[in-house]
Amino acid sequence: MSADKLYVEFTLNNDDIIAMNHFLLQNTPEWKRVNKSKHNSYLYAVIFPIIGIISLLKGITTEFTPWGWVGVCFIIFGFIPLTSYLYANHYWNRNIKNQVNKLYGRGKDTLVGLHKYTISPEGVHDITEFDDTTYKWKAIENIVQTDKYIFITVPPRGVFIITKRAFPDDSAYNQFFEDAKTIFQTAQKTV
Repeated sequence: MSADKLYVEFTLNNDDIIAMNHFLLQNTPEWKRVNKSKHNSYLYAVIFPIIGIISLLKGITTEFTPWGWVGVCFIIFGFIPLTSYLYANHYWNRNIKNQVNKLYGRGKDTLVGLHKYTISPEGVHDITEFDDTTYKWKAIENIVQTDKYIFITVPPRGVFIITKRAFPDDSAYNQFFEDAKTIFQTAQKTV
């Protein structure tokens, strides 16, 4: 790899597309609202049963009083947000996987397959069997590295994905990210 141009070539598969969708989902305003709501559900799932148990204990000290019924209601209503909280992740993961498999399992894969990326001071260039795409740096929002992928985000909901499998080892993967980030930051100063 030269300092001013980076090249990488790899084959994208359905699991990579699923990871890309997870990344996009977790970095959209919609997901942040869902996530906040999910955390509120968790809070209710903890608080309601505690109030319910206290009320229930108060209500059954001598005989079952209205406080006991309040306690039962709070315990029941605490399980609704808890169920919602626990099921949300499963629902999103299953839904993304099903949609990706449905879209890219038909043999009309324009995203799945061989990708050849060039990262240069001009921008990011991606060549596939079906497409030839170039984005200038002024259109790129950020470059993010995870343990398995490098994501190059293009607003509002686009992303280039580079898989760690394309590199011989961790140090080559990390060096590619650092070099790409340097090119990106340098280009951002001139834009």
